[in-house]
Amino acid sequence: MSHEERALFVSESQEYLQILNNGLLQLEQGTDPEVVAELFRAAHSLKGMAATLGEQGVVGLTHAMEEFLSRVRETGEQLAAEDLDLLLAACDGLEAWLAAVQKGDEATMAQAQEGLETLEASVRAGFQRLLGREQTAASQVETAAPGQTSAGDLPLELNLYDQELIQEATRQGLQATDLFIRLDPGCRMKSVRVFLIFRALEQVGEIIKSQPPAEELDEERFDDRFRLLVVSSEPPEALAERVRGLAEVAEVVARPVTAGEAGAGSHGAAGPGQAAAPREPAARKNGGPGLPKELASIRDNFLNERFLRVDVSRLDQLVNLVGELVIQRNRLLSVAEETGFSSDVIEGIDRIATDLQTGVMALRMVPLRTIFQRFPRMVRDLARSLGKQVELALDGEETELDRSLIHSLADPLIHLLRNAIDHGIEPPDERARKGKPPTGRVAVTARQEGNRVVIEVEDDGAGVDVTAIRRKLVERGLLSAKEVEELSDRQALQWIFRPGFSTAKQVSDISGRGVGMDVVRSAVEGAGGSLQIDSELGQGTKIRLELPLTLAIIQAMLVELAGERVALPLDVISEVLRVGDADIRTLGGGRVLNWRGQILPVIDAAERLQLRPAQEVLPPDSLALVLERGGRSVCCLVDEVVGHEEVVIKPVSKLVSTLPEVSGATVLGSGRVAVIINPEPWLEG
Repeated sequence: MSHEERALFVSESQEYLQILNNGLLQLEQGTDPEVVAELFRAAHSLKGMAATLGEQGVVGLTHAMEEFLSRVRETGEQLAAEDLDLLLAACDGLEAWLAAVQKGDEATMAQAQEGLETLEASVRAGFQRLLGREQTAASQVETAAPGQTSAGDLPLELNLYDQELIQEATRQGLQATDLFIRLDPGCRMKSVRVFLIFRALEQVGEIIKSQPPAEELDEERFDDRFRLLVVSSEPPEALAERVRGLAEVAEVVARPVTAGEAGAGSHGAAGPGQAAAPREPAARKNGGPGLPKELASIRDNFLNERFLRVDVSRLDQLVNLVGELVIQRNRLLSVAEETGFSSDVIEGIDRIATDLQTGVMALRMVPLRTIFQRFPRMVRDLARSLGKQVELALDGEETELDRSLIHSLADPLIHLLRNAIDHGIEPPDERARKGKPPTGRVAVTARQEGNRVVIEVEDDGAGVDVTAIRRKLVERGLLSAKEVEELSDRQALQWIFRPGFSTAKQVSDISGRGVGMDVVRSAVEGAGGSLQIDSELGQGTKIRLELPLTLAIIQAMLVELAGERVALPLDVISEVLRVGDADIRTLGGGRVLNWRGQILPVIDAAERLQLRPAQEVLPPDSLALVLERGGRSVCCLVDEVVGHEEVVIKPVSKLVSTLPEVSGATVLGSGRVAVIINPEPWLEG
């Protein structure tokens, strides 16, 4: 398998596996014909993709899954819990194999392949239990006696349009051939064999008709025989030999067809269940032989031409180039402003650069559905392992976020969910004693607020014991008893995100070691986001994540600090104030400002960035920025407000990046380099 084939196969397969996982979870609530049909299509498509690449282990397992789903589709019966567990285990095996393929490790792939074979045997055994008999329906198909042909049982129906195609082929010096094909009675993957036959024939000709129709072949709604009308430069027997050379083909009969022959159903007459209306001409790709549109459904599941798949590295390169274009645009606008030069050309470049930037950034946006869809299966399995009943509610799956942030967000959200189920949701009997319903509820919601995305993970479980947090802080010597008393409940709750801090009485395989929440915090803040937790003992916990839409280009406020120019995210600034010493008070050893009845901590930005010592006396009419995010506010003293500008975030050296307030750097329109500030450490106090 080439690198491109592997990448495409993995990407498509992951999508189908997600459909299978989510659909099987829905079947636990009851049989839904639409869900079953979607599951069957997903398994069928995955099987067809694997067959095109020769991955027989995947083909065998997915075909076994099809048998289950086909049975449910036909009977509408409810699958037992053990059957659903078996199918979900098959999905896990396929995911493990895909991970091995993606890694490219031959040893791991071989091990995963053995796992697929074991799972196929288990699934088939489960199917036999479902049927209540030892043999599958395929093994019971009656076959023709050796040496006999059963072609007469399936006459070829030719309408007027078919005859016109044959006449045109004859004029071009081509031969029309009627191919009767019978598969082995025990063929377990008939649609795949049909596809392989199509592929072999289209290399030397064009299939202009199938009987039964293509959709029935695709869905395996035929016994073991079908006919094809092929136009080719090769003689009939040569075409027959091409088909005979394929596996699981029991019989091939080929005969030439002329336009004037009157077969059963010719001249527009239709056989039973067949329409005589003319078909659309068979489409040719690149002027050569190709599959007719109506026969391409199997392959089109693998090669979907509606979308163009682009290597991520190319997209990242394009984003970087657009970032450089934005920098140069800003410099051009700065020069034009300084010189007083105005031109339609500059305005046009500004407009085009802005539109291009918007379009390219939109290419990086991915719906949160790509990670939300992993949660139902994870929650179900975890709840069952813990003996708990949990209902998962998802909202806002279509909310979009930068692709780079999506990847960094998946693991933190999974950990928050695991933590909510393990520590938050109580066992059913305990919930009953508390007057709660036996089934706990965990909700994950997402929405866009301005230039940020807000994700909330909320449960109705036991909540966090703030008293236990305060006690643990004193026991471990992290804070004094007096300092703990001065902490608000919200400030105390923030300690659960500190490294190694945990109030769990027991350590499990899932949580309790005091490392997971620290990882969550690091990942979120590393992505330029923030965390906020609210909890009520006995009622539940809500954790709020705020993240920027993108990490590439942001709107920023430029300020002067001790002669240095720095940039602050514009969305965190709520107001610009003029303050003096008379407005500042001292409280608890720190300076505060009474802002519209709210007491705000006051920080000196230049001092925090180690640009100068703290100012003991503020100059009259000093400038201050009110920073707000996640319900937290702080007053930030600055020397001068320069203005706002769209800036491209660039990484900084390891020496500078050790400062928690520094998230990156940018090149301004003036050509100067400015540090970009992460306000989270200031907002935390």
